[in-house]
Amino acid sequence: MTATVVLLTLLLAPAASGNAAAPAGCEVWTRGSETLSPYVKEWFAHSTDERVVRCPQAAATEGADATALYFGEGGVTQHGTVCTYPRHGLTLTGRGAAARLERYDRSEALAMAFAGPQCPAPRAATSAQGYVETYDISAATFAGIMQLWSAIASASAAAPAGADGARASVSMGTGAPA
Repeated sequence: MTATVVLLTLLLAPAASGNAAAPAGCEVWTRGSETLSPYVKEWFAHSTDERVVRCPQAAATEGADATALYFGEGGVTQHGTVCTYPRHGLTLTGRGAAARLERYDRSEALAMAFAGPQCPAPRAATSAQGYVETYDISAATFAGIMQLWSAIASASAAAPAGADGARASVSMGTGAPA
């Protein structure tokens, strides 16, 4: 069971480029935003992204300027029971009038969430079910992993506590106590 939990953690862990659910303080621009910086406007002019997200990042050393993380995001689509949208890292290069966004991620991440009657909005603060950033897994695999994770959580919560208060572990093969 430990190997399964480790595998799930690795597959679903937020990537180095950032979690799909942007932390507080992030700014999101869409193609319809009223105020766009020149470099975001230029990015939209040559990309198919629907959103650009800018998140503050603390300075690496004291006294250094804080930098921002940028992400380009595509449209939300539904594949059966799973909603997805593509996401990739961007970097701001140059200064002043020469500043522009460039893509630095070579691969595309997919932010995934279970679909309800409709897909949740990306980074919706009121959404109980957020998106998880994934790489190289299909919608069917994501659904299977999430169902397995839910079964593990349910079995753990339902398992009777032993004399020492510890929960009994459940074998993945038969559902019988291990």
